[in-house]
Amino acid sequence: MRLAVKPTRMELLGLRKRLKLARRGHELLKQRRDELMRRFLEVIRDSKAQREKTELLLEKSYKETAEARALMDESSFRSSMFIGKPALVDVEVKNVGGLWLPRITTSAPPAPVYGFATTPAKLDTAVSSMRELFPELIKLAEVEHTIRALASEIAITRRRVNALEHIMIPRLEETIRYIEMKMDDAERAEFSARTKIKEIAEKAGKNGA
Repeated sequence: MRLAVKPTRMELLGLRKRLKLARRGHELLKQRRDELMRRFLEVIRDSKAQREKTELLLEKSYKETAEARALMDESSFRSSMFIGKPALVDVEVKNVGGLWLPRITTSAPPAPVYGFATTPAKLDTAVSSMRELFPELIKLAEVEHTIRALASEIAITRRRVNALEHIMIPRLEETIRYIEMKMDDAERAEFSARTKIKEIAEKAGKNGA
């Protein structure tokens, strides 16, 4: 479906320029899409490794915490796990290749304060497991958010590539062909008219002689 424009030389020059820009933009967007896909697959691999590591630590932490809890009464367990203040988490958003991605940093989680003489050794193991798990959870959260951001940007870039490839560029090409055809018809009609006028003038000159 061509664009609704007048078949003039000025329009033709403008459309040729737009087509050139559209093709250049299409090529750049395809390159961006391919680069985003490459990075997406890399992050997916990182995510898989990070998730497996985190799940193992999570399973270990749950098991050791459950074992420690079984050796203590509920109130003693809860008071032993009280840390008084939370760990500090800082989220910074950075522009990476035109894409805003989070960078999460955190301090080590404060250790619970409890008496070693009144608590089982299993509690120390459980606390150590949780402290080991915490930074891995933060890393996983960062990777998962990056995956979502990349997936969203890939979808947007694909839509733009498809719009240029299947809509805008074909419309510009069709419109350019239409104007070129109209201009060729006009030139042929003008040439035919000039030829006719020349013939009439030549006949008139002969008759006058």
